[in-house]
Amino acid sequence: MTPTPLPVSPTPPSAQKKIKTVPTIASTVTEMTEAQGEDFKNPFISWAKKYYRNPVLFVQEVLGTQPDPWQREFLMHIARGERRISVRSGHGVGKSTAAA
Repeated sequence: MTPTPLPVSPTPPSAQKKIKTVPTIASTVTEMTEAQGEDFKNPFISWAKKYYRNPVLFVQEVLGTQPDPWQREFLMHIARGERRISVRSGHGVGKSTAAA
């Protein structure tokens, strides 16, 4: 007994799948707030709004440390959406930690 071959689809399965984009936290928070109305109080939404545009405040209040002046500047550049940032410094001063 010979196995029956599967029918050939007109387009490959990978072409049929639609790629989903991942929303940013800002758009997600905005959509959640609009959908739930002002009377709904979600603690995550207020937390995200507080720290999303001010990572220096996040470092101070949540992580409990004070960033150096160059780290503050670096964090604020990231918060403004700048992605091509050059930092000249030595090894092990916290560049990767600040970027994370």
